[in-house]
Amino acid sequence: LISFLINQTEDDVGAGTNILEAITCAAQDVEGVSRDEDIPEVLIVTDGDDPSLTGYDIASAINRDTILHSVVVGRMSNSSLREHSSTYYELRAGRYSIPDDGWS
Repeated sequence: LISFLINQTEDDVGAGTNILEAITCAAQDVEGVSRDEDIPEVLIVTDGDDPSLTGYDIASAINRDTILHSVVVGRMSNSSLREHSSTYYELRAGRYSIPDDGWS
């Protein structure tokens, strides 16, 4: 599946992604079932194509104790996700991006 997603061309891409809706739904799900000692975590796998997404949107969508991890697959990157994720990876055909602190 990852190879398929990485090798998508612009002709294969749809109308974009509503990343905020996915983050909001996932955060509500994990925050709703977490107990006091739990630290809720959300993993978003996306093509990164959501130009309307802002850092304020992300901060508003998740509880400040919730940890956000992002994997962007394909040609796009997303600076708002990069800035507000505890871990952020980009996977592209023939290469990948690892955060400065390695594979923590």
